[in-house]
Amino acid sequence: MFGVKIFTLYPDLYPGPLNTGIYKKAQENKIWDLKVINIRDYTTDKHSSVDDTSFGGGCGMLLRPDVVASALDGNLKSNESTIYLSPKGKKFDQSVARELSKKKRL
Repeated sequence: MFGVKIFTLYPDLYPGPLNTGIYKKAQENKIWDLKVINIRDYTTDKHSSVDDTSFGGGCGMLLRPDVVASALDGNLKSNESTIYLSPKGKKFDQSVARELSKKKRL
């Protein structure tokens, strides 16, 4: 079975469209499964803070690395691949899709 774990600050958005049509049938037939992890569950303060100001002094906010690391460490196994979405990342195309389709867990 192909397994997917999604780490998010908005777990209520899932499974969303992944729970309809062929995606739902594939889950029911145990072809793939989805686990949604709320990053906020791995905070240590009473306000469940997940963001911090950027270290370089630029505009915007960043996810706190200690919280993200805690969420990843608590949920990933050594045989699972991690995909980090970034504007500077590799372009997603058909060759990347083929490569990812060969994985058992993402």
